[in-house]
Formats: sequence, C-alpha cells, structure tokens
Amino acid sequence: MIIDDISQHEKYHSLNRLFEHAFQYLTTTNFEAMPLGKVTLIPDQLYAIVNEYTTVPAESELSEAHEKFIDIQYLVSGAEKIGVSFLANSTKHTPYQPEEDVTLFQNEPSFFAVLHPYQFTILFPTDVHLPNIIYQEPTVVRKVVMKVAVH
Repeated sequence: MIIDDISQHEKYHSLNRLFEHAFQYLTTTNFEAMPLGKVTLIPDQLYAIVNEYTTVPAESELSEAHEKFIDIQYLVSGAEKIGVSFLANSTKHTPYQPEEDVTLFQNEPSFFAVLHPYQFTILFPTDVHLPNIIYQEPTVVRKVVMKVAVH
C-alpha cells in the first residue's frame, strides 16, 4: 500500500507500465464535473470508476482484495478512512470471484489511514482493504478508482 499526494505521482510510474497513463488521466480530468460511472481507457487493462457515496461505519462492511487489478484510489472531495490488512493475515469470507476480481474478507483491518482530497492510495493484490469508512462523521465523498492490470 502506498499513500501520497497526487503532486508526487511521478515517483510511482516505474511500479507498473500503466501507472504513468493512469496518473496522467487522474491529473488532467475534471472529476467534479464528470458523471458517475466507468470509463475504459485501455480495454481489459486500464479503466476508471467515478463514485460518489456517503461514508459508512467499518462494522457494516467487508474488506476486499483483487488479483488481476491494482487499485489507485484518488479522493476528489470529502474525506474517508481506509482500513488495510495483509493478505497473509486475512480470513476469507467468500472465495475469489473472477468475474468481479474480488475476494471478500471478514477480519478487521490491521490499521486505518485517512484520505483527503488530492490524495491517492495504491492497493496491490496483497493489500486487503476496507474503503469508504467514516472519518469523524458521515461525509459525501467523490472518488475515482483506477483499475490497473497487474500484468
């Protein structure tokens, strides 16, 4: 897991051949005006999901991890906590669902981080994560999740 300000994105381009393209999209798109939904940038390799929701209590959610895609979660507005656990220390709630590229986990996160506008987190397949969690009070959040193919 990596957390940083979007102004520092160039430090991470070498981690995946598609990261430069993903960050270029994040830094040149007006997500405030963009409609919610999925945007395919490179079929089966890179896409963006623009979400808007109200943060929820951690107890009401299950953690997740992905095998085929890395998440770059970029906060446009609002604030949220994101819980993280390590895959090796996590207990599956449901088996891997390849059509949705997700495994759900039942354990509580090992730790929480807080995301504010213009910050992002990179979540690799070994990062079990619990996003969308209340920070201080329920808040409407607008977030872009970039899905970046692992290979």
